[in-house]
Amino acid sequence: MLGFQEKPTQTIANELFRSGALWNTSVFAGRAAGLVDAGRACLPSLDDRLARLATFLGTEHEQWALRQAYELAPRANFSRAVLEISPQTLAVMRLSAVGWRDLGTPRRVIETLGELGIRPDWLAALG
Repeated sequence: MLGFQEKPTQTIANELFRSGALWNTSVFAGRAAGLVDAGRACLPSLDDRLARLATFLGTEHEQWALRQAYELAPRANFSRAVLEISPQTLAVMRLSAVGWRDLGTPRRVIETLGELGIRPDWLAALG
């Protein structure tokens, strides 16, 4: 089996292990722009929802629009919705002395993108 398998069953995990697969600890690295591009390609409805925020940014309705965007956005598991269906964009290697950042909330994602100087269309108007 080639690719990424999110939370395999015990049977599949055993088969993967026997075939020489590596076990992922859910720590991955990538360029933020590449992750945004992957999300856009695999979850276009989510990207579309976030792109609509530009109209409200900097207005009195910004906070409401942000809450609405995330409340009404389609729910997706990143590993299943993006990584599992994009194995051609993945690579595996052993690393040491690496950093880690929890991107579990929209605010953390936005802060990280800003720190990296990455401005997707839906974020560009944040300033």
